[in-house]
Amino acid sequence: MESTFDVFDRKLLVALQQDARLSFRALAKAVGLSTPAAAERVRRLERAGVIRGYAARLDRAALGGRVTAFLEIDVPGDRMRAALAAAEGAPEILECHRIAGAGSLLLKAATADLQALDALAARFRLIGSVRVTVALAPVFEREARP
Repeated sequence: MESTFDVFDRKLLVALQQDARLSFRALAKAVGLSTPAAAERVRRLERAGVIRGYAARLDRAALGGRVTAFLEIDVPGDRMRAALAAAEGAPEILECHRIAGAGSLLLKAATADLQALDALAARFRLIGSVRVTVALAPVFEREARP
């Protein structure tokens, strides 16, 4: 799909990332297209899987996730399924990535406090070795850019 992006597609994606609640009319005006043309382009981007959905962005700290940390887990091969299931089942885990290097998995977590982070790490220590890095403050976070 990327090779067929043009300037209008990119403008649409940027506008939707800034405010996914824009009407097709407002979106069309923002990018310089007619309303039907903007609507059709958005539908095409949805069908192609470029736009995967629309969601509210929530404030983790306001919901009790005040501590952000990264857990690097070295998982023995026979325990990978258990590690992935544990990550999937833990609401504190925001992201899970298979990685190359010293560890096998890199998890991004948000917990209420350091005690909750310690308890989370302890659950993963039953599966493999865990290295925890606490984030002091976010510099920036972003979604994929068009």
